[in-house]
Amino acid sequence: MGVGRLFGLGLGRAWFRIGYPLLWPYLAAGVFLVMPLALAELTLSALLYAPGAETLGVAVLSALNGGLFREAAAIGLLLMILSLLILLLPRRGVMA
Repeated sequence: MGVGRLFGLGLGRAWFRIGYPLLWPYLAAGVFLVMPLALAELTLSALLYAPGAETLGVAVLSALNGGLFREAAAIGLLLMILSLLILLLPRRGVMA
């Protein structure tokens, strides 16, 4: 970013033109490594959730235990769409 500053870019512009593109692959890799683990983790969520602030996994489990299969399927579908978007997002840049 020092080179950008040397060529007259402001600090914010240097960050977004130079720093962010260099940092983006590492941020994306971190998200893609953590997201499947976070979506699959149910045991710890079920043990630690507070009433009124349940995670999506606990909401699906509660709906299934309560016989609310449509609600559980809807939440599961949303999670599947989210996972698919996260999976396909990096490929958008490769094909362009």
